[in-house]
Amino acid sequence: MIDTLAGSLGLNSYDPGFWMPLLCFTVFLGVSIAGAVLDGFDLGVGMLMPFATPEQRARMFTFLGPWRDMNVFWIFFGCAILLSAFPKAWAYVSGALYLPLMLLAAGALLRGVAYEFRLRALAGGRSVFAAAFAIGSLLTAFGQGLVLGRIAVNFGTELGSQLFAVFIALCTVATFMLLGAAWLLMRVEDDLQLQARGWVRRASRLTAAGVVAVSVALGMVNGGVFFKWTETTRLPVVLIGWFALLAMFVLIELVVRKVQRVRLLIWLPFILTVLIVLSVMAGLVFSIFPFFVLDELTIWESVTSLGTTRLLVVAFALFLVVLPLVTLWYYRDMLGKERKAKDVSFMRRAD
Repeated sequence: MIDTLAGSLGLNSYDPGFWMPLLCFTVFLGVSIAGAVLDGFDLGVGMLMPFATPEQRARMFTFLGPWRDMNVFWIFFGCAILLSAFPKAWAYVSGALYLPLMLLAAGALLRGVAYEFRLRALAGGRSVFAAAFAIGSLLTAFGQGLVLGRIAVNFGTELGSQLFAVFIALCTVATFMLLGAAWLLMRVEDDLQLQARGWVRRASRLTAAGVVAVSVALGMVNGGVFFKWTETTRLPVVLIGWFALLAMFVLIELVVRKVQRVRLLIWLPFILTVLIVLSVMAGLVFSIFPFFVLDELTIWESVTSLGTTRLLVVAFALFLVVLPLVTLWYYRDMLGKERKAKDVSFMRRAD
């Protein structure tokens, strides 16, 4: 398959002009996945804060503290890879997705500022910065959802396409809320867990609607994608993927309903939500590959200079040795239970 793809480009699989852009794309995809999952639970918890009590909100801020700096890294690193490795794709995407990218950037900036200012604010002003943090999380999630929605409708400018992209953005917001709520469900064991159970059930249904909508749009709007899905050798894989997604949503519902009885499986909704996010991203890549921008630019057409790509590959080779180790060390306690604060009175005054 690789040799066939390389041959269609007039290259061979050992040619640097073939495998170096592919390696850069793989790194970009890995960073995007890390951002969706590792920054995703942060976004979800931030958007759920307005629905929590002041004491719960203070605890939720405490939960996010160890990973805040690392979480914001993924978005900016992904944009840096896209700009440096695939400048032609960046030029197209930044023009076609100007509004979603601006929302994403504004939300990321507001989140960072609000979190830092809340740590230093007087007790009376913390609720203001908590609200700003929630709004920033919403803008970031909504911006990412608009990107996904615009890709699903192949950047269509008709009113129906625009409204559909907004619907996908709302479903993406629900997906991040589901990720954050499932993470809280796993972390705590008191009234906040009961709250999280309700959040998981409501968010999972809108997430399921979004998964179906994105898939239908990709297949209906893009004839090549529909053909790829229904091709004889690929159709069984596609059907298995659909049944697996359905099973994961059903399992989330079952575990959440029995959360008080099946405590050993309390981690399962978070793991399943992560798998759902990974499945959707894998399906999107499967659908548009080898294009970076569907029907416009392939991965190899998005590269301008092979010399620049060669430098980036060398940098990635060094960076990717360190980054996985740093990530594992930084997020080593992410799946653990809440550590009880020694000074409970401080937490009660935090909001």
